[in-house]
Amino acid sequence: MLLPYQQRWISDNSPIKIAEKSRRIGFSWADAADSALEAAQAGGQDTYYIGYNIEMAQQYIKDVAYWAKAYQLSVSDFEESVIEENGRSIFTYTIHFLSGYKVSALSSRPANLRSKKGRLRIDEAAFHEDLKELIKAALAVVMWGGSVGIWSTHDGEDNPFNQLIKAVKAGDLDYGYHRVSLDDALSEGFYQRICLTQNQVWTPEAEFAWRSQLYKDYGDAADEELGCIPKKRQNGDPVYPKFDRALNNCTDTVQLGDRLHIGMDFNVTNMNAVVHVVRNGIPRAVSVLSGIADTPAIIAAIKNRYPNHTSLISVYPDASGQSRKSTNASTSDVALLRQAGFTVIVDGSNPAVKDRINAMNTAFCNPLGDRCYLVNASECTPYVEALEKQGWKNGEPDKSQGFDHLPDSAGYFICKFMPISAASETTFAASVRSHSASSRFTGRR
Repeated sequence: MLLPYQQRWISDNSPIKIAEKSRRIGFSWADAADSALEAAQAGGQDTYYIGYNIEMAQQYIKDVAYWAKAYQLSVSDFEESVIEENGRSIFTYTIHFLSGYKVSALSSRPANLRSKKGRLRIDEAAFHEDLKELIKAALAVVMWGGSVGIWSTHDGEDNPFNQLIKAVKAGDLDYGYHRVSLDDALSEGFYQRICLTQNQVWTPEAEFAWRSQLYKDYGDAADEELGCIPKKRQNGDPVYPKFDRALNNCTDTVQLGDRLHIGMDFNVTNMNAVVHVVRNGIPRAVSVLSGIADTPAIIAAIKNRYPNHTSLISVYPDASGQSRKSTNASTSDVALLRQAGFTVIVDGSNPAVKDRINAMNTAFCNPLGDRCYLVNASECTPYVEALEKQGWKNGEPDKSQGFDHLPDSAGYFICKFMPISAASETTFAASVRSHSASSRFTGRR
């Protein structure tokens, strides 16, 4: 049921193991099988999975539940809780097995991680805040006889995850090492498995076309996202190199009856929003709101500017607004937007910064040269300036100059409206689930 690269990962008994991998090849799904079997057996161990958002935690625990059912493992209870810590909410999902052990999936790192015993799993490590401190805490788990599994796609050459990979490859760290690019996965039957589970006929030509489309979808990010080749970013390099104020220009403005799509970024005393219309399937930025004090004020500004559009406004806000509250307000910012009569489209957490930036750049100019996102430069002057001037700094988008707010705002909408299309890991896992829950997996210790 599992492919060879998934089996090799699970069979690796190293106290600490690490994998650089392509996007969306079923890595977390396979690891969940190991966690379920480990927690279900007598003499097993607890497993703590740490993602960087709530959706990852939810998906992992769903996958553990799937494997528990597939292998007819005895589960005693399911628990969902929230840890309030230093002004943030950590969502925890736990499956308890009759063995007395459990699998817990957390949406981010808890402060008491060092006190945990058992197995620790760190997913998409390159995207965690302060990975170095997270690894330090993980080492305490190993001291008490546990193990640590770390896996991720890359996010730049200078990212701490890549520095960790380089140290392992150089022999400076005695970790189990795995590398699985998309081509590696394809050579071991990844696309054949997708075809099998979706009742499609596999041919070399179909696989080549599928791979080619993925590389086109990811554009300049393909080598890093799919090929395990970290991208070197120099300080000052533009975050949005695909934007061209002339080639991406439009003259569109808001017309009566237009549905407005507003990307919104929450900041204390500095609320920002980019207003879009969609014509002929192409989103067009037509106006901006910036430097506004708080959420009630930006709601008032939107209604004042577009008095006849309240029922035609969709807001795509920063997901942090679901818990953040404006000054002197007892209601969350997202709730205020809904109370204002706007349609609010928001997930439980923000997309990864890298995903949002890739979506924006691909929309500005895809690998075929199509420009599928336009900006009215004369009406959106500060947004255009930000797109042209925001650069990279130490491997991250530079936020010190104030050029991040408007691109972030627009990105929440673009990432939702025009996500980079790809066969997702959850799609792969779901297709396997629907195909067969009776096959038995091999390769585990």
